[in-house]
Amino acid sequence: MIGIVLASVLFSAACSKGGKDSPPAAVSQGVEEVRPKECMDGPELSAFGTRFAREDVWAKLPETKTLGETFGDYALQAVEVTEFGVIGSLGWHEGPNVCVQHRDGELWAQVLGAGDAKWEGPFIAVDAKGGFERAYFNRIFGKACYQTVEGEDWCFGDGSIQIGGRALKTAVLLDTSEMPEYGIPVTVEGEPAGFWMFVRVQEQWHVFKDEVVTQEGHVDIDPAQFPPWRVLRLKH
Repeated sequence: MIGIVLASVLFSAACSKGGKDSPPAAVSQGVEEVRPKECMDGPELSAFGTRFAREDVWAKLPETKTLGETFGDYALQAVEVTEFGVIGSLGWHEGPNVCVQHRDGELWAQVLGAGDAKWEGPFIAVDAKGGFERAYFNRIFGKACYQTVEGEDWCFGDGSIQIGGRALKTAVLLDTSEMPEYGIPVTVEGEPAGFWMFVRVQEQWHVFKDEVVTQEGHVDIDPAQFPPWRVLRLKH
């Protein structure tokens, strides 16, 4: 709690010490090197939304093959308005306070307290009432139905997969620090351990059962050599 309070103090101080010059216009590469002039507070930012994703990442999620490839080396993955202030995500592993500015119709963010932090963005508001994990699941898988070679019907919906008429709650594992890197890890309600790894193969999904790489006895899966647990073929 002390760390959170200190971060909030640093956030407020950084917002009040902005420079006199207006920040330059946003650049298309998603990063620019400027210092903050003025930070939006939580209530002000909430007028636009409470959860924000990188616009470039959000756009390519429906075609993503692996989360590591999609998120790349971006410092900030997302921004969220919380009771502790405006918080950013560093690889979905840490949550520092950030400064957000609205400029030229776009939202840009920068980690506070880091001398070499760059402006990143733009960020867009996303419907993430069930959390980013559910929002990214919906964005990646959409609403579509598939059939397995065994004759099972799999239908993807809002934060769930319906298999044979039974709906299972699902979410994407966004913190990939201990995840295998060959697909998209998804938690599934009722799965006793580990997660399901979805590998995109054209219009199909190959599904593997896997676990964190730090698990004792973990065996690396090569999707090109390992037979998948399920193969989902899109129903047209």
